[in-house]
Amino acid sequence: MVGAPLVIDIRTGAVAGLAPLLADRRISSGGHVAIAVGPGQGEEIAATVRPALENCEIFGVADGDLAAATDLAGRVRGGFYDA
Repeated sequence: MVGAPLVIDIRTGAVAGLAPLLADRRISSGGHVAIAVGPGQGEEIAATVRPALENCEIFGVADGDLAAATDLAGRVRGGFYDA
């Protein structure tokens, strides 16, 4: 299920603009969000997002298979997130 509002932002600097986007769209004014990143650019994305979203939790996902998705779902269910 994809809840509304759904925002897709594809542009240079989109990751750095995530915190203002979440607050402006009233999705998460406090930054209580779960972010999943994969190998490759995941560490760079996490380093960009973490300072702007102090209350975020970043989950590393090593593989794109069902087992990794199931593991991620279990970890995300353990917390409370606005997005």
